[in-house]
Amino acid sequence: QIASLQEARQLSQELFQKELDVLNEKLALVKELESLVESIRQNIQSLLLAPGGPESVFERISRAQTRIGELFSGLQTAGPEEQARIGKELQNLINELNQLRQEGFQAPSPESDALFRDIIGNLETLADMVEPIRSSEEIEASIEAIEKASQANLDSIDDNIKSLEENQKQLDQRRNELQE
Repeated sequence: QIASLQEARQLSQELFQKELDVLNEKLALVKELESLVESIRQNIQSLLLAPGGPESVFERISRAQTRIGELFSGLQTAGPEEQARIGKELQNLINELNQLRQEGFQAPSPESDALFRDIIGNLETLADMVEPIRSSEEIEASIEAIEKASQANLDSIDDNIKSLEENQKQLDQRRNELQE
């Protein structure tokens, strides 16, 4: 019985470790892929909004505003994983819109001031929308929970082994007493 518990303990420990290893590998891969996708999207957006392209500054402002609206809509319906990515993209795009504002309008002017207020409003809205988002803390909490569950399971098995060993020791002592 002790040997089977020790074997169960070993198997349990191996399973928990494998689960943790898989989660850590997935986390690293997801972070790497998210970074790549983010870089590609930023590159595309920069090219579309860069001076020297086929569109005027006002067309680029319109394109940026349209994309900002699309991203805000997507942010409202996105899951936690997507919210972080969309939030970063929105922040970058809002900053680019501000650069386009400076390129297209003389400040101070009513158009520049109105666009500036919209930009600040967008940043405030973005901050309010992403504030409750959890990031990698969720995954780290899952890893910690698995580690705690694993340790609790191993401790329970160790306690059972110890109890059985003590029982075996008492039985051996009584057997020795009866034989004497």
